[in-house]
Amino acid sequence: MPSGTAWILDEHKLRNFYYEPHEIRGYRLYRRVLVLEKGGLLGKIAHFKLIDFIVLDMPLEELLPLIKPLPDVMMQRFLLPGNGKMITKSFWLGLKGWAHIAFFQGKEKLFDDMRNEVRQAMTPSNLSEGRSLG
Repeated sequence: MPSGTAWILDEHKLRNFYYEPHEIRGYRLYRRVLVLEKGGLLGKIAHFKLIDFIVLDMPLEELLPLIKPLPDVMMQRFLLPGNGKMITKSFWLGLKGWAHIAFFQGKEKLFDDMRNEVRQAMTPSNLSEGRSLG
């Protein structure tokens, strides 16, 4: 994230990436739900969901207890501002899904797409309305 300037996320640009505003316990974040289908010769074999969250101001300590397995959700990804090492949670040894928590300034390839989308949605705070990146 560029330093020296306050940055916010442009909600219109985030909507272009299919993120919608979402609220958890009074904290505003952005959520995107992707549905994947697995097909074979006999047609659709399975479907599952991937959910991505951009978390702007919820502390990690408050977020962690809220992350639980969800029906039909294989993976949940949470991108938080700052720097840190990725945290991975499995639910029932992965049978009920996975949750990955990473940071904007991290290096994990699993989050490259989300980081790129956030960079594209960043705008200096004096130019647009939106949500701050902290």
